[in-house]
Amino acid sequence: MLGQQLQTHYQGLIDMANQTIATVQEKQRDASRSFTPIIQDQMRPAYLACEAEAGPGQYKRMKTIMINHVTQYREAMFRAATSNVQQMLDAMCKEVRQQLEEAIAEKHGSIMRDYLAVLIGAEAAQTKGLPRMERLLRAEMVPLLEVVDDAFKVIYEKPPAKPEPAQSEPAEQPPERAASESTWTMSVKNEDVPAALAAQEDSHAEPDDPSDELNDDQDDNQEMQDAPPAEEPAEEQVDEDEKPSLQELEQQGSNLVQADPGATVADDRMFIKPEPGV
Repeated sequence: MLGQQLQTHYQGLIDMANQTIATVQEKQRDASRSFTPIIQDQMRPAYLACEAEAGPGQYKRMKTIMINHVTQYREAMFRAATSNVQQMLDAMCKEVRQQLEEAIAEKHGSIMRDYLAVLIGAEAAQTKGLPRMERLLRAEMVPLLEVVDDAFKVIYEKPPAKPEPAQSEPAEQPPERAASESTWTMSVKNEDVPAALAAQEDSHAEPDDPSDELNDDQDDNQEMQDAPPAEEPAEEQVDEDEKPSLQELEQQGSNLVQADPGATVADDRMFIKPEPGV
């Protein structure tokens, strides 16, 4: 199958060459025909001068006019005629080159798909090459990218910066220590440094063993059981005879008045009110 495809591609290349030759010949004929209009425009002043001649010896004068005009303007006429033809030939070359590039790219893609279909599989046969416009764009972008690469080369060639040593994060503190530190901070803010130190020491103190507390409670209970019962205090019995009489109280009041002449009888401090029923 590949041999048959090669014959087809070979015939396609021959047809492409023949088509290119026909295009070149047609463009050359158009370029050759472009000489005449330009030369006519450049010779127009001499033609008008010859047309104005009349009378005996006019042919000799016409010949002299033509020779003088060509001798004077031949270089200008040559440049004008050849520049136009050169532009047409340059356009022809560009057109032929474009046609050949498109035809060759298409032929290359067709041949590649045929061989990939046989060597790799049917999936690779569906892959297509880059479009012509994309290829042209890449060709124009390559010089620009080279200039940009020179600008960025300085950055890429710099030695990499040494990484800074990673700072180890502080270990998470237990809740008890965090609470003690918060107590310390609050105490310092309130300017109570001794209390803050005491609170911090209490928070860092080791907790008592529960078994020790249980043993202490048992010992206290045993001591309370072994101790003798406490005697109740006897109530003081006041003898009725020992209570002061009304006359004695009045005597005490008069003695106090004599001791403090500034006091009055109405002063409550000088009297002790007797209890009712006495």
